[in-house]
Amino acid sequence: MVRRYERLRHLSVGRFGVSLLIKDVESDTLAMMKTIDVAALNGAERSELLRELRGLTKLRHPYLLPMRESFLHQGRLCLIMDYLPRGSLAAEVDAARSFGTQIAPEKVLHTFVQVL
Repeated sequence: MVRRYERLRHLSVGRFGVSLLIKDVESDTLAMMKTIDVAALNGAERSELLRELRGLTKLRHPYLLPMRESFLHQGRLCLIMDYLPRGSLAAEVDAARSFGTQIAPEKVLHTFVQVL
């Protein structure tokens, strides 16, 4: 792993890669790293992908998870994002579904209003 980041543990595995909990040793903060295998892309495609991702790191919006940086490391695209210790909305919905429970209506309303 890149020297700036210390791998702490796996968070999840998805179709396109893995998510890791990491520590940014320069700022002493927790972050999340998503890694995606991009070995099948040619050089021009990788360059274009990185250029677009650099633009995304500049996006700031209250309802978007900020991306700190992106880079290639050992044939994998690494996306560094803020860490959400309580997880994402999708994870909360999945957990409720798997336990056969419902999310409280007032919480759904609160979240829905924020999205609008």
